[in-house]
Amino acid sequence: MKRHLQQSLLILVLLLGFAADGRAGKSLEEIRQEIRANGWNFSVDHNWVYDLPDDAKQRLFKERWIGWRKQFPLYQGPVLSKADLPAAFDWRNVNGHSYVGPVRNQGACGSCYAFAAVSVLESAFRIAEEVPDTDVNLSESYLMFCLSSYYDGFYGCEGASYDYDELQALVDYGVVEEACFPYDQGRTTDCGAACDSPTLEVKLSSWGRIPCNDVEAIKSAILTYGPVDAAVQVTDAFSAYSGGIYNDLNQTCPSSPCYFTPTNHAIVLVGWNDADQAWILRNSWGPGWGEEGYMRISYRAARVACEVTYGAYSAQAPFQILKPANGQSLSSPPTLYWTKGPYDWFVPFVFLPLYGRSGYTTLPLGRTRENILQFPSGLWTYTKPGIWSGWMVLGVDGETFDYDTAGPQYFMKAQ
Repeated sequence: MKRHLQQSLLILVLLLGFAADGRAGKSLEEIRQEIRANGWNFSVDHNWVYDLPDDAKQRLFKERWIGWRKQFPLYQGPVLSKADLPAAFDWRNVNGHSYVGPVRNQGACGSCYAFAAVSVLESAFRIAEEVPDTDVNLSESYLMFCLSSYYDGFYGCEGASYDYDELQALVDYGVVEEACFPYDQGRTTDCGAACDSPTLEVKLSSWGRIPCNDVEAIKSAILTYGPVDAAVQVTDAFSAYSGGIYNDLNQTCPSSPCYFTPTNHAIVLVGWNDADQAWILRNSWGPGWGEEGYMRISYRAARVACEVTYGAYSAQAPFQILKPANGQSLSSPPTLYWTKGPYDWFVPFVFLPLYGRSGYTTLPLGRTRENILQFPSGLWTYTKPGIWSGWMVLGVDGETFDYDTAGPQYFMKAQ
């Protein structure tokens, strides 16, 4: 009888630990009481992540596993003193320009590692190539399914290890644009679904770890390389965050080595603000979570400073064409975008089909220091619907103004 009573009490306790919707963990009111008791300054509310059933959360939050304890590249950049660092910095607004793309949504798939790594690459690309405000959208699925077979540290929706093989994959192979292998929460796992001729392939030149809980080193890396890849320990309070400066009691990195401290979610840090004593955290749960997809998080809360890594990108010569995509059909004059490479001046050329004759006429569009140009509407009237036109860019030596290296030829079709 006593045994049956103990079992009944145990079942009752377990049932009380679950919300009516099958979600285990703290209620919003319990979280709010904890916030008030600790004097923290953030708010919580319902959102799609907090409201997930417990089994779905277990699939979403993949705690990194201990890999092969590989030799990790360490931070090689400068470490500025607190006096030399700005009090606030944000890659979303540098002199009115953003080097960070729109917030993405990983959905109910343990792919946060891919979103964090690819976001770091996208921003590093914009910074090095000097193409802010451009939606450079690279493929997380390509990293998850086309490169995972070469490494033992990550796969699909199953998360990643502490070895950060996903960053090494971006160094060794890089990824293609999103349109080549679109993200669908891991439903398409066959790399054969990727396109055969991507218009953009981007790689990191190197990556490295930043010392654990070293706030000045993390800030220095953000200034030097761009947004950094980091990891956090998500709790109910974290997932329910709706605004303010997040804080909790997970402030230290107790494991040995310290960057094996348990965490379960990868994110990106895009800046900081000393007035808040907080990082600006970019999440991959969509713009409806937190502060339009972002969180202000205390410098050491949620173990955010334990496992921070940076990615370096070197501008590639001679050019990479950003827009329009090769082979794109267009109904109006496009805006031409290209990377700067090593040049100060550029001469874009267009190739227009000759009416009544075979071949093309080649027309320069003038010399420019910018890497963006509106295709002249007057010339667009000479394009033939359904017939290929093209364009390319020449780099110009800034001292002699002689033509130097030509970029690839790109073709587009007028509708």
